[in-house]
Amino acid sequence: MNTPNTKEKDIIKKGEFDVDYSKGLLWTVDDVLKNFEHLFLYDQYYSRPNYENRLFGRWHPDKVIEGIAVNVKLKDLSSETKEEVKKYVKENGVRFFTANDDDEGYPKGHPKYDEEYCEDRCYGYYLDTENNKNINFEPLDRHTASDLGHTGLYAKNSEGQYKGV
Repeated sequence: MNTPNTKEKDIIKKGEFDVDYSKGLLWTVDDVLKNFEHLFLYDQYYSRPNYENRLFGRWHPDKVIEGIAVNVKLKDLSSETKEEVKKYVKENGVRFFTANDDDEGYPKGHPKYDEEYCEDRCYGYYLDTENNKNINFEPLDRHTASDLGHTGLYAKNSEGQYKGV
């Protein structure tokens, strides 16, 4: 965990954030949900295992405190809280994958599934903290479009089928 600067220490002293520097940011899942507008994680990211099972998110704009909130990272959460948040996102979020423009979203085993075009899919879970079961293009925009050239985002619907978003 990064050691906070003087301004951050003042806010922490005021009780805005409860930190034990040996354990990380001592938040609960509810604290994370009320401070972040969305959360997502990949469980399969083509050619970048360092992205797998790692939390990503964006702060609620009204929760940013004089620019300090952006310095409190999800990676700074305690290990226990991180695992609880990941579990919550997987259980309550939307299952998705991103893909390149040649991938038409067919599942493995489908006659039109093409291994060559589908091998670089990135799978994960996305949670809009206000509207569960809603998804936007954040995983695609922040990572796979620039990193892998992906242009498609597919989300699993209630029937268990992936559909383009």
